[in-house]
Amino acid sequence: MAFYQFEKKSISFHLIIVLVLTFLMYLDGSVLFYISDLLPHPQFRAFELFYSLRKQALLLNASYYIVFFLLDFVWAPLLLWLLFRWMKGWESTPGYFIRIYPIIAVFSYLFDFFENTIYLLGYVSGDVLKVVVEVKIYLYVTVFLFFILSAILKLVKR
Repeated sequence: MAFYQFEKKSISFHLIIVLVLTFLMYLDGSVLFYISDLLPHPQFRAFELFYSLRKQALLLNASYYIVFFLLDFVWAPLLLWLLFRWMKGWESTPGYFIRIYPIIAVFSYLFDFFENTIYLLGYVSGDVLKVVVEVKIYLYVTVFLFFILSAILKLVKR
């Protein structure tokens, strides 16, 4: 029921929510969390040192580390949904974009969810995390390409 009520809100309201969450994630992840140059952000990329860096992050800054990923669990699907709402509202967006985008967006979020869960729980190796991150990035790039192509088509058909 709550999701349906949120769906009825304007795109401007949705955008404000995404921007506020983006700011909070930036503040948490890049300003408040910083531990060292090796561990500057909760989503550190030194995968070969995954276990030791995760342990250090939890030891030195656990609350900011955990909050970052909890925010990302909410931020990512809201961003993907916002992009979809924009695309769906543009008459120039091809129908197959509207049908394919949600599938790619769901897989993008699933890999984002897996990544966040791995960072939080640490059950797999850094090598597995590296693969999950790479697949997630490729899926998100595909999602953003769909959005950018839709925006270009909208501008061209003006």
